[in-house]
Amino acid sequence: MTCHISKEFHFSASHQLDGLPEDHPCGRLHGHNYVVALELSAPTDGLDTTGFVRD
Repeated sequence: MTCHISKEFHFSASHQLDGLPEDHPCGRLHGHNYVVALELSAPTDGLDTTGFVRD
């Protein structure tokens, strides 16, 4: 048997691309939204003494 734990992180980041024409939308400061899903797993017999997959 395997135990799983997961967490989803949402964040925003901004950047600006240099060297583009003045009217190019990516030439000005703009941002994007990201989602990172992290999942850890361990076999039941591989858990630590407190029963954690990862502390």
